[in-house]
Parts: sequence; C-alpha cells; structure tokens
Amino acid sequence: MKTRTLLFCFCLGLLGGGLSLGCQNVNKPNTTSTHVLSGAPQATQSNQSQNKDDANRELITLAKDFSTSDARKQDLAWKTLNSYARSDLVNGLSQLGKAGTKDETDKVAIAFVLCNLDFEYDANKEVIVAALMKEPHSENSRSDWEAGLIGRLIKRGDKNLLPVLFRVAEWSDGALSEELAGVYLDNWRSDPKGFLIGTTNF
Repeated sequence: MKTRTLLFCFCLGLLGGGLSLGCQNVNKPNTTSTHVLSGAPQATQSNQSQNKDDANRELITLAKDFSTSDARKQDLAWKTLNSYARSDLVNGLSQLGKAGTKDETDKVAIAFVLCNLDFEYDANKEVIVAALMKEPHSENSRSDWEAGLIGRLIKRGDKNLLPVLFRVAEWSDGALSEELAGVYLDNWRSDPKGFLIGTTNF
C-alpha cells in the first residue's frame, strides 16, 4: 500500500513537473526572434547606404575619367556612362553635382559630363566657365584642365565659348598658355571664319 502511494505521489510529481516545465516553455519570451527582426531593417539600411556610396563613387570616377585628356580613358568612361539608363544617370550626376560632393574638381567633371548629355547645358557650362574665371587666377592650378574642357565643348559645336578662351589669354601662362594655343589652332584649322568672328566678340 505504501509502495502504491509512493508511486502515485511520484507520478503526480512527474506530471506536475512536466506541466510546470511546459508552462515555462510557453511563457518564456522568444528573444532570439526579436533580435533578428529588429536587426534586419538596420542591416538593410546599412547595405542600401553602402550601395549608394559605391554607386556615387563609381559615377564620380567615370566623370573624372571622361574629363581627362587621356583619349583611351575618355572612350572607356563614355561607353560605360552610356550603359546606364539615361534618367538614372542624369539624376545621379545632378544630385552629386548639387549636393553630393564638395570637391570642386568633381563638380566641374560632373558638369562636363552633363553638358555632353545635353542636360541643362547652359547651367552646367557655366559651372566650368566660372571655375576657369575664378580669381585670383594665379591660384587656380586646374586652369589648363578647365580650358581643355571648354575647348572640347567648342569642338563639339559651342562656338560661343571661344571668346571666353580669348579673354583667358590675357592672364594665361605656362600650361594654360599651351592648352589655349592648342584650342586656338584646332579652331583655326576647322573653322577659320568662325575663329576670326570669335576674336571680335570678346
């Protein structure tokens, strides 16, 4: 009789302990799933931010390569730029030019690409002209590069820019003078009449 009583009590104890454990398992909060859910959006936002930064750096690199005097880099960069959807390319470059970069060289390179895409041409052309004409002239170490960009826009068909480079001749020296001489010669050979007209308009 005592054995049955003990077994009965033992069984009750097991049942009671099982129910207790079952209750503990049911009521225990699932902290692991909470961490995953809260961490997922942060990871996504971080990835999106990183991807955007990478895309911006790529666009700036392509813009600078296209704006270089190296013909091979120009061609490769232009082909790559044209592989983008035009709307994405224009929007991306415009945002970078207006607020995405503080580097003046980057801004000029971006403006030059946008000019070649015929997007807000006059406004972007002015970015390049303003950079070249910025005073004091003697402190502009990029003036020969900027004059070269304007020379390429003239070669592309914008003869109205020729008087700008005639004005620059008044204070040019060194590398800038060499760049101007090259642009003048190219324009004299390709369009002597237009060149002479340009000399009277500055």
